[in-house]
Amino acid sequence: LGIELYVSGQHGYWASMRIEPDLISRIKEAQKEDNKLDIPVWKWDEISMDFVTGLPQTQRRHDAIWV
Repeated sequence: LGIELYVSGQHGYWASMRIEPDLISRIKEAQKEDNKLDIPVWKWDEISMDFVTGLPQTQRRHDAIWV
């Protein structure tokens, strides 16, 4: 496979890092769902909430949102 990955991280920038085909299959296996979620009987019967952090700071110095 001629796949190239560009990763920017805390420790710098890695350009043109090649991915091996077996690594791609392991990534796909890790991303599969372990179990199916039950479908709620009624809307708003179940809800989920989470925080997204590490965003650029606002003028009030906030760097997270509640989703």
